[in-house]
Amino acid sequence: MVTIDRLLTVERTADQERERWLAQQDEVLTWRLRAGAAEVRLSRDRDDFDRSNTAER
Repeated sequence: MVTIDRLLTVERTADQERERWLAQQDEVLTWRLRAGAAEVRLSRDRDDFDRSNTAER
């Protein structure tokens, strides 16, 4: 009985760690997507700024 209880405890712990890892990966992916979108906006804004300065010359 102790062996079965120990096995169930180990499996439960592994499942909890797996869930925690997946949640962390979701957060990483969210931040990477946000960073990518911010880089696109920054690049677009920089291009708009450069165009407006070129047009004024």
